Amino acid sequence: MKFFDRLWGKNRQPQAKPQQDRDISLVNAWMLAAPPGHAGQVVTVQTAMQVPAIFNSVMTSADIVSSLPWNVYKRDRQGGGHKDTDHPVYRLLNRKPNSIQTSRTYRQNVLVDCLSYGEHFSEIETTKDGSEVLNLWRIDPRMVLEKWQEVVDWETGEKSYELQFWFNDRLLDPEKLVHVVWVSIDGYRGVSPFVMCRDAVSLTIALDRFGSAFMRQGARPSGKLKLPPGMTPEDRRNAQEDWKKYKSGADNAGDTMVLPPGWEWEQVSINPDEAQFNESRLYQLRESQRITRTPPYLSGDYDRMIYANIQYTRLDLVQNFLRPLTTAVDQAFSQRLLDPDGDYYLEHDLHGLLRGSFTEQVQTLQKACGGPVLTVNECRAELGRPPIEGGDDLLSPLNMGGADDDDDQTDQPDDDDQPGDTDETPDNEQGGDGDE
Repeated sequence: MKFFDRLWGKNRQPQAKPQQDRDISLVNAWMLAAPPGHAGQVVTVQTAMQVPAIFNSVMTSADIVSSLPWNVYKRDRQGGGHKDTDHPVYRLLNRKPNSIQTSRTYRQNVLVDCLSYGEHFSEIETTKDGSEVLNLWRIDPRMVLEKWQEVVDWETGEKSYELQFWFNDRLLDPEKLVHVVWVSIDGYRGVSPFVMCRDAVSLTIALDRFGSAFMRQGARPSGKLKLPPGMTPEDRRNAQEDWKKYKSGADNAGDTMVLPPGWEWEQVSINPDEAQFNESRLYQLRESQRITRTPPYLSGDYDRMIYANIQYTRLDLVQNFLRPLTTAVDQAFSQRLLDPDGDYYLEHDLHGLLRGSFTEQVQTLQKACGGPVLTVNECRAELGRPPIEGGDDLLSPLNMGGADDDDDQTDQPDDDDQPGDTDETPDNEQGGDGDE
């Protein structure tokens, strides 16, 4: 029966290639062709990344995570874990994920996909026998289409559905596909946060384009040019071309133009100050921070930042943004590169982001060093210093002994004292020549 299961059972693959009539989710359709926002601007990942605040937030977050150590841990009996730098997955992720990219470049692509498209796909290339992973290749999320395939169990006759992913008319092997879902509606496919919040992004793009057009028009509000009566349509066109030639463009801003007799200029639009252009752009900057879920300073906004609150903002960044993001990446890669039921797991090391100044680090390590928490060499490793001889011993302070141990020590008699001995010496045992 297993032979027929491989042919027609749950492992059977569809023979037809994906065509236009395939079931494509609404989320994926939004990613491929998003409708324009209310401000009239079409929002895609590419147009959203042209906004400096969004670009800075996404790239800075990706750079931070891609620079962190990505460790492979082995669980111990106590529930903790210790790093295994000799594991082949550790070398794959931290040194050479494929034959073209470095570890930092590949991991940056993973994070940029998650933050911009809401998901990431990587295909695993293994040896012929599947015993060793050779390369990890990124797949463009825009080119991945999904289909729910009906599967029939010929033993019981029950029908079920399995999710299949196609790339360039090729069915992807689910056992060799890493799928990280960061922002999702249905739980199966990711969706771009920029497309979901396209009205806010569309307004931001419109404000940027308005500012560019305003500067292109000489940094002056638009208006209308009144011409004297009796001019032909050709004369009007020539007058308009002359006006654009001498007054349009930032290079002509501030120049004085003498109008011919009968001509009159009338302003018909308000200036940016009256329209609160700068205030609107600042508000949209903070809207971009809400979309990317990053603190203000990560997008270059230091307006309300001081040293006191930026420390807590960094802590909030790690706890409420980077930790959930790295957890999603860790679990997806661990599921495919490591045995999910085994003792190994992947985890980004976020401790380095919680460090303060060098003085604060030294003071903290001095309190933990030499006691029951950290050894001397572990503290030196945190500061990037080489180990020293005898620095691997975990010391115990004297005051950590139990109360029973102290009682035993106080109750023990001295070695020189014997039972029945007293401090006083009898008169008949005194030395010297005594009188009888």
